[in-house]
Amino acid sequence: MEFVICDFLNFDFHQSLVTMLLTIDIGNTNIDLGLFKQGSLVDKWRVCSSDYQNLLKTKEKKDIKAVIICSVVPFLEQKTEKIVKEKFNIQPLIVGKDVSVNISNLYQKPEQVGSDRLVNSLAAAEIYGFPVIVVDFGTAITFDFVSKNREYLGGIIAPGINLSVHALCQKAALLPKIELDSSRAPKDLMGRNTTESMLAGLTYGFGSLCDGIIRKMKKRHGENILTVGTGGDISFIASYCLQIDKIDADLNLKGLWFVYSQKSEKK
Repeated sequence: MEFVICDFLNFDFHQSLVTMLLTIDIGNTNIDLGLFKQGSLVDKWRVCSSDYQNLLKTKEKKDIKAVIICSVVPFLEQKTEKIVKEKFNIQPLIVGKDVSVNISNLYQKPEQVGSDRLVNSLAAAEIYGFPVIVVDFGTAITFDFVSKNREYLGGIIAPGINLSVHALCQKAALLPKIELDSSRAPKDLMGRNTTESMLAGLTYGFGSLCDGIIRKMKKRHGENILTVGTGGDISFIASYCLQIDKIDADLNLKGLWFVYSQKSEKK
């Protein structure tokens, strides 16, 4: 498994089209933001979705020349669009409304695919090639597949790790609330106390779910398909997912850069 930390852009896009691009990925749990300067990710930060009012609190107006937003939360999309307009006097581009993702979407009802899944798929295809599998550990865990013909064929949606922990603690009176922390790895497959047992269930359980689904996808589409892992919980679960080849925590932000750049090239 390889963690991708280097600059991802080795492409011939017109990188000078915009001095500074702000990319915003709005999820149910977190909002991820990234600043791209001539194609390089120079800054990134995350805020809780419930704290959306403060997502741009420390950023200077003069640095941002364009903004692109990907959202799976309509309410927060509208609020963020308003904040961007007030802060920077910029009309942001909204993925799915103002700009489309340059990938063939073969879902039975294409409008049902979350824009974040398409943006992830585009980024993975552009950076790592295709066919490719993308696993996103967010509020939900999604598995998406891009074919050798650069077609988004569909995917799988499962409950996310944090969502499962919350549901377990809510419904099981004697189980404590635990925090997902990559430094708190279980000492063994079987825990010797309640917290260890819960951590073992989360890490080995979701790791096995991930590996099992990827194996089935590879059996159907080809054993040598590269798999990319991303999402807010990827650092917690990565070492338990043996079928993931590369970890790219910034995949969605990079995908937004691609969407913006490809739109600009068409002008």
